[in-house]
Order: sequence, then C-alpha cells, then structure tokens
Amino acid sequence: MKKQVTVLGWTGHGNIGDESYKLAFPLIFKDLDFTFTNVISNDCECVFLGGGNIMHPFFFKSIRKKGYT
Repeated sequence: MKKQVTVLGWTGHGNIGDESYKLAFPLIFKDLDFTFTNVISNDCECVFLGGGNIMHPFFFKSIRKKGYT
C-alpha cells in the first residue's frame, strides 16, 4: 500500500507552478499516493507545502491545526 501524502498548495486555480507539481510528483515519487489541495482534509502520513515565492500564513495554520510540524 502506498503512503498517503497531501500536497498543500494552490492547485486548480491556473497557477502553473502548483499545477506542474500535480503532474510531476506522481511521476517522480511513484511509491507515494498524492492528494493535491489547498486545505488538509484527509488523514495522511506526510504534508508537502507547495512551492512558489510566497508562503501564506494560512497554510502554516492549517498544518499546525492537524498536528503536523
């Protein structure tokens, strides 16, 4: 069974950086099962915080609420 990973970013909004992660990560990390979202809503073993040049405080708060550090 593949490990569940949530990629927290701004996907589905025409952001080319985050959309490229959505295409690339499953090809690079074949042993992981990814969920791409802008909120953490599922149980997962790991959270990747999306890239880009701006890290919005909202994402950090979401991670802390779910108990990820």
